[in-house]
Amino acid sequence: MGTQSSVAQIATSEIEAELARRRDLAQKPIWPIFPATASSFRPIPKAKSFLGERLPPGGDAVPVQSFSFPILPWDAWVVLHQLSREPLKLNIDQSIPVRWSKAFEGRLSFIPDWIGLDVDLQARLHTVLALLRSLEFLQRRSNRAQDLEFLITAAGTQALQDGAAAFLLTCMHSRTPRILDPAVDHLPDACGNHISQLQWTVRIDGPSLRGLGQILSKRVLGCIPPERSVHRTRMLQAFAGKEPFVRKMGGGWEGRSINVSLEDFFERIPEADSPVLLGEALTQPVLLGLLESGFDAEGRTTTGLSRSGAALLGISLPEPLSAPPHIHLTPAYDIVFGRPDAQSKAWLTTFSELTGEEHGVVARLTSTSLQAAIALGIEVGQILSFLDSTLAQPVPANVRTTLADWARKARPVALTNGTLLTCTDEATAATLARLAGIRIQRIAPTQLFLSDRKYLSSLRKKAEALGIIL
Repeated sequence: MGTQSSVAQIATSEIEAELARRRDLAQKPIWPIFPATASSFRPIPKAKSFLGERLPPGGDAVPVQSFSFPILPWDAWVVLHQLSREPLKLNIDQSIPVRWSKAFEGRLSFIPDWIGLDVDLQARLHTVLALLRSLEFLQRRSNRAQDLEFLITAAGTQALQDGAAAFLLTCMHSRTPRILDPAVDHLPDACGNHISQLQWTVRIDGPSLRGLGQILSKRVLGCIPPERSVHRTRMLQAFAGKEPFVRKMGGGWEGRSINVSLEDFFERIPEADSPVLLGEALTQPVLLGLLESGFDAEGRTTTGLSRSGAALLGISLPEPLSAPPHIHLTPAYDIVFGRPDAQSKAWLTTFSELTGEEHGVVARLTSTSLQAAIALGIEVGQILSFLDSTLAQPVPANVRTTLADWARKARPVALTNGTLLTCTDEATAATLARLAGIRIQRIAPTQLFLSDRKYLSSLRKKAEALGIIL
């Protein structure tokens, strides 16, 4: 009788502990970091009526691998934090100084090479700066030497206070996904530049290109299936013109160009330009995680709506088929994959250090990676929520304990303008003063002034080795 009572008592306490843990995790979800629900998105009216209308008949492809991580919003969140600590001044050639960009090595989201996006660090950072400027979170200032400096605005500072989830939803409602809105006459910059080049061959017979953005949006939506994914080759067939113009290189000039109406423009562009324009039109939705890129069992590339993209267009997707969990976390803090999984690997970049391998050990939890995540507003409860929802086995007990211990010891330092350091305690300030030597001045018990901003990168690396995040 006593044994039964003991067992019942243990079982009840375990249940209560588990319920308490789940309640705590439910308050701070990170998987996904923003929910793809109708309450989170303002659906684009009438957009879904154009979905898939141009697709040729044939079965939709179900991707074996898919990727819809919000690359651009996450990169922008990391860059916004960096700009709040250290302003950016471009080089004379408009490139980003290596000293400033070094802070992002290993911290921007992982992008698999098979989705066809540019992974160059400079290009990614310039794309982020354009997004932050469109949100009015940044302002540009030029001085007499024509240096271009980016400063964070009051709205950008408020966005940091509101948190990552609110910021990512703001990105979704910015002007960047307009290519999916058939009611807005919007041409992405890349498409607009390409169409301007095409005007030498296929010229619109009219005073302006007004209305061409809406035609492009409807054409793109017509190439996207309302459910599941479709092979990219079928999308290209749907997007391509019915009567592409073939320029005649010999003879008179009249054979080298053609005048067309606004409505017939895309029907007459040369075959080589169709895939370029389609790719340029799909880039922003893919970067935002509104479209899902993947490949099937035969290696053919697929594209389709992600759950976030479907919510934005006001449609409901069927629940995906869930594969058995294959990710393991060892007591040694190694995250081991049983198969390639680009989506989970991208989420891991938010709080762990990637090893760069596709199989075997893919990531590792470290005190530095956890402190970097805390500096970006990600808490231990959110990290455990992600791990609990994706691992094949429970998180090892020692890992839970260590994560909590690392979080207690985390010492993120507030950095202003790349020169003023505000520490959480005097011991941290003393450590930084010792590391920087004569380059730093103690102006208060927990505040330091860095006289040489160029030394910041070196100081940041030394401080991280001691568990201090700048």
